[in-house]
Formats: sequence, structure tokens, C-alpha cells
Amino acid sequence: MQIHLTSTTPLTEFTTVDIRKEDIFPSKTGLFAVIPAFNEAHAIGSTILLTRQHVDRVIVIDDGSSDNTADIARSAGADVIRLDCSTGRAYALLLGLRRAREQRCTMAVSLDASGQYDPREIERVTGKIQIQEADLVIGSRYLNREEPLSAFEKYDRMTLSSGMVVTDSTSSFLAFSRKALVNLDFPSDGFRLNRDLIVSFDRHDLRISEVPVSFHTPPVVRTSWGFPAKVIAGMPAFNEEKFIARTITGAQKYVDRVLVVDDGSADTTSEIAQKLGAIVVLHPKNCGYGAAIRSIFEKACFLRYH
Repeated sequence: MQIHLTSTTPLTEFTTVDIRKEDIFPSKTGLFAVIPAFNEAHAIGSTILLTRQHVDRVIVIDDGSSDNTADIARSAGADVIRLDCSTGRAYALLLGLRRAREQRCTMAVSLDASGQYDPREIERVTGKIQIQEADLVIGSRYLNREEPLSAFEKYDRMTLSSGMVVTDSTSSFLAFSRKALVNLDFPSDGFRLNRDLIVSFDRHDLRISEVPVSFHTPPVVRTSWGFPAKVIAGMPAFNEEKFIARTITGAQKYVDRVLVVDDGSADTTSEIAQKLGAIVVLHPKNCGYGAAIRSIFEKACFLRYH
């Protein structure tokens, strides 16, 4: 089962990024928004309504939600693709982008359904595509930020074969040119879709760029979006921020999922693990190695049958 962290609160406050005049370009017909969603009834409506102010059409892919995400999305004016079972965010996103391509949009933008990104910045993210300076634009939470990046935020950086440094490889705020939309066939296991997509575009000489965007950090997180995992690596951890990244990335080569039990750490162990795609179980205080192992087996059993 794949776990994604999403906000339980609707779109509210953002750390505002100043938008310069040169970042804004006139609206252009044919801009579609693609929003994958799984059990996002609490936020999907406001996200769509804000997004519709800046695009011609909104496509929502309801990935087998058990709530009324699809009904709310339709009521808010979105075209909805309803899947009978959850396939994971990667498949849902690609399905939506391909649907947009079939409907002959000139460009597409993707956002989270949970309202973590500000739809008012769609013009900023699509601007370079409108003036044909880029094929993929990444809305970066870290670009031009004055305060230093935390330990786990640095793991979102990647250097491409072209030499470009991407500061936010896990951003869900992306814009695609028509050329990018016809180059969506690339190998990916679904766990690191963004990285696989970026590497594929770079190899095919598509132009990649980043622009700074604001981001709403949810005060409370919940788990969602799952699919079955056959082989899981379980890792008890307590204050392991110096070593957890290397251990997780090494294990991911051989297993379907990595499960980390953060046994009351006072450092950024859990944040690093989450950023690298691990499933994280948090103990509010240090309970000891035995309790961590027990949590691993309990969570693994849950993942096996859900």
C-alpha cells in the first residue's frame, strides 16, 4: 500500500510568494487542470472552484474513493473520471494527463486535491510554457527561499544529465506543454513518478524549468492512497536522521515498500523517511525496540489485507 500525506483542512493560508509582473502572462485557451484525488471530499470542492478561475477545464481522477469526492467534484464543475478501485496517485495522474491530451488541450497543469498549493499561482507555473520557453515547469517550494533547507528537504534535489539542478523533485504543482503530453510513455514503478518523469523528459531533450510557489503546510496529516505491497522492509528507528536516508534508498531497490517505525525521535527521522516515500508509523514517545517491532508486524498485516 502506498501512503501519501494530505491535508485534512481546506485551502486556507499560504506563505505568499511575491508574483512579479514579468511572471504573469495572459490566459490562453486550452489550459486544462488535472487533479488526482483519493478520499478528498473535505477539500476537493474549494480546490476546484479556485482552480476553475484560471483554466478552461478541470479533470479530476477519483481513484476509488470511499467518500463522496466524485460527487463534490462534479458539483464544483469538474469532469470526473471515476475508478472502481484505488490504483495509486501515479496511475491516476497519468490517466488524467492522457485524457487532457486526448481532448487536445494546449497545455496542462497538475495540482493536489488537498489544497496544499495555491491555484492563484497557475499563471506563474504555466507562464514559461505559454511563451514556449519550457516543456515542463516545476512549482518549487524551495527555489529562491532565503532560509536554509532542512535535512529532509535537501533530498528533493536532483541533478539532471543536462547539468540542471532541480530543487523540488516531489512537487505536485507541475505544468506540461503539448510536447510533454505526447511524451508520457516512460518506465516507472509508481513510487517515484516525478523523478522518473523528470529523468525521461531530460533524456528526450525536453526543456525543464522551475518557478517558486507558495505552499500550505497542513497542521494535521493523514494517510491515504493505497495499493497492496508484497515485500516490505521494516525499520525501527530512533533519532536516526544521519543514516535513515541511505538505509531507505538502499532497501527500496529490493522491496515493494519500506515501513519505518519512528520510536519517539526528537530529530527529523520521520520527515526524511516520509520524503523518501517510506510508510511511517509514529510513536509519541520512546517505547523500545520490542514495541517498534510489534508495530511493524501490526502495520504490515494491515497493509496485507487493505
